Amino acid sequence: MGRTEMEQQWLERTWVNIERKMSAQCSRVGDRIPYVPEGGRYREDMGESDIFWWTNGFWPGILWQMYQATGEPNYRAAAEGVERRLDAAFDGLHL
Repeated sequence: MGRTEMEQQWLERTWVNIERKMSAQCSRVGDRIPYVPEGGRYREDMGESDIFWWTNGFWPGILWQMYQATGEPNYRAAAEGVERRLDAAFDGLHL
């Protein structure tokens, strides 16, 4: 079952809004690890306060999804930067 014209237009507008918001967030947040926004901005970097925090992988995961969807290198660069920081979570693990 295909989409109606109205559904397709909604989908396209929504994607444009997602791309705009994510591009701005990527520029603002970069390779920091956001946690809770205060006043519309992420102030705390969970990579500095708790590299083991369970949500730390969410931001790079979203960045990788945006890179896959758009091919924009800024998403990839930010995701790789977060991954390098997250490597510290493996320090001291005993396998």
